[in-house]
Amino acid sequence: MTFPWERVSLTRSRAARMRSAAPLSVRRHVSRSSQWRRLRGRSALRLPLRSRALTDGLDLPTLAPSAERQGEPTGSLACDQEVTTQMIHDRPSEWGSPALPLRFPGTQIENPRGGFRRLPVAVHPETHAGLRSALVTCRRWTLVVLCIAAAGAAAGTASQSAAPRHGGTEGTRPQNCGLSSLRALHAISGGTALSADWTRVGRAFSRTVLTLTDLREAGLLVGLSLEGWRLTTEELVGLHTPAIVHFQNAHYSVLVDGDQDWVRWLDGGVEMRVSSAMEFSELFSGYCLLPDTATTSAGHPSLWFSNVHGQAGAVRGSTVCQTFGCENRGAKTIHIRAEPCSSGLRVAVVPGPTLRAGGKAAVRLEGEVRGASGIHVAKVMTDDPATPVRYLTIAYQRSVAVSALPRKLSGTCQRGASRQWTIWVRGSHDLHLPHVASGNPALSVSVRTPSQDEAPPEVRYAIDVATLPVPPGLHRGDLLVKTSDPATPLLRIPSDTAVRGFVRAVPRQAFFGFVRPGELARLRIVVAAPGIADFTVTGVRAEGTGIRVAEPEHRPDGSFVCVVELLPNLTPGTPVDGAITVATNVDGEEAVVVPVAGYVAD
Repeated sequence: MTFPWERVSLTRSRAARMRSAAPLSVRRHVSRSSQWRRLRGRSALRLPLRSRALTDGLDLPTLAPSAERQGEPTGSLACDQEVTTQMIHDRPSEWGSPALPLRFPGTQIENPRGGFRRLPVAVHPETHAGLRSALVTCRRWTLVVLCIAAAGAAAGTASQSAAPRHGGTEGTRPQNCGLSSLRALHAISGGTALSADWTRVGRAFSRTVLTLTDLREAGLLVGLSLEGWRLTTEELVGLHTPAIVHFQNAHYSVLVDGDQDWVRWLDGGVEMRVSSAMEFSELFSGYCLLPDTATTSAGHPSLWFSNVHGQAGAVRGSTVCQTFGCENRGAKTIHIRAEPCSSGLRVAVVPGPTLRAGGKAAVRLEGEVRGASGIHVAKVMTDDPATPVRYLTIAYQRSVAVSALPRKLSGTCQRGASRQWTIWVRGSHDLHLPHVASGNPALSVSVRTPSQDEAPPEVRYAIDVATLPVPPGLHRGDLLVKTSDPATPLLRIPSDTAVRGFVRAVPRQAFFGFVRPGELARLRIVVAAPGIADFTVTGVRAEGTGIRVAEPEHRPDGSFVCVVELLPNLTPGTPVDGAITVATNVDGEEAVVVPVAGYVAD
């Protein structure tokens, strides 16, 4: 398909084929429009935005006259910054002819709720800067392509760029997150619209992509007056008022409430989510719809909850429990009804659903622990006009026993070389390692948080183990890991590290086994240092009873042979336990010790 920004010339036959492929409604507008007839014979046309050939077929928004000409104050949606773009079928675009700057009527007022910025009536949040438009310049015959592309966007392309949907499977009609959010806000605000009213709203706003203006008009049909606002997350949470919020990915949700540490919102108006204020700010575009206080204010709430969100932390059992206390601070009796919104949750109101003036009650939530983490949600419905619906939530993480893999660390390293290992520590979400130390003189340890690609979610920490420059030999010790888990305050990971030197003795141990009394037993030990040309054995000595060693013999390949003998006068039943020490000219390995063992039979 050829698009207008490619600016290519089309033949009449090709344009006719493309025009015939357009929807019937578009072809009627194109063929009947007087401006289309005037287009013929011109190489280019500058179309006014209110052109019937475009606005009738493509449903472009109608703009009010310029504020300067009306004598009204002006302001854009992005904090009085002048913005421009091009819009086709109510969708912004970056391509086409250069846009002309436009201004829209609107005021920036000081509101009693804190002097925030109220938006004009017409709001298109997917631009992230409010209403925008421009004039479009087209070449000859490209109007057909423009109509086909825009009509295709109205039929299917717009639905592809819509917000994420909830409920429904592939092959079924997706749920509209905008209308779902409006219905959820209507329920939280205590609305009394009938199902027939929502059916009429669904038919009137059946498009998948809805603007804030559409939602505001839909709210009026069900008796909910809304105002468009641009706020920060801190300002919005500080109002303590439910609102329809717009996210960066053209998705709508309902902000329920929030605190300094958390924000609760109904994703798509359906699924409850709890996140930090920073995480919510990354999603929030700044645009929202707040109930008009002049039409929805019902006074101060009579039913007060001491807490509406509980952090259970790491749970070791199969269930998680939380009790939420409430009090009737009004003068009339309040009736409470609680129901679970998540599976595996049981809800009870103690002592009962009737709460007299000044009375207190408790709502107990007990739910099953499923998965590594989760949230249980309960809805509390009352006849208090100020708080008709309240949500109670519990967030939890499944407790994971602290363990380390591998359970024992063994390795061999050449002297002068560096080798590293990694120990993975599994545990709960709130696990901390305040201190890690190495009892092995040949190893050093350090702690870090692994990335998601390195290890599964149960792994909380990675302990990097590296060798140190130590003399050759076998080094043993425990790696000590202190944890914040009360069940496992200390982890001990045994380790042994064999550091090989440049000088090698074969065999590493002179083992004679069982020797008969009076028998002369001998063993040859070859001492060499591959890679060292001037290697020399300067001496050898024996340590232990009944052991002697001959002078080393230098062989042509550069190695030395040491012969170890057991004396024949050893008493029967005597164990042989000693060693020979070979003196060399290699720095750091001046003395190479070879253990000697055996037993004189009876």
